[in-house]
Amino acid sequence: MVEYLNGFKNLAKPIGPYSQAVRVGDFLFFSGQLAFNPQTQEFVKSDVSNEANLILNNFKNALDELNLSLENVVKVTIYTTQLNRFSELNSIYTKFFDKTYPARTTIEVSALPLNASVEMEFVVYAPQTKT
Repeated sequence: MVEYLNGFKNLAKPIGPYSQAVRVGDFLFFSGQLAFNPQTQEFVKSDVSNEANLILNNFKNALDELNLSLENVVKVTIYTTQLNRFSELNSIYTKFFDKTYPARTTIEVSALPLNASVEMEFVVYAPQTKT
């Protein structure tokens, strides 16, 4: 069964026809995340490092809403317009993922929504309790 999830206060509200996340069994598939201020719902244009930091911080807080942590993340896909700043991305990434590294793909793209430098999508293992 598929469950469409919205209403995460720490993630940007969808700006198009998609859900913030979709649950399929014990897995949550989160839509691509940009650097948004969760209080104002405004995009925060900055550089690769600052955008990545904000995305990961917001996502960590969204997982807290579900009583999960970054240790539940099994896959991250990173899209960036500046692959030449890959080492900066890694530096920020390792501040959030310490020793329990999920699988990851990093892809350079020519453009992202709102002229962002970074977008990340996540797959999270979130076992459902059986009642």
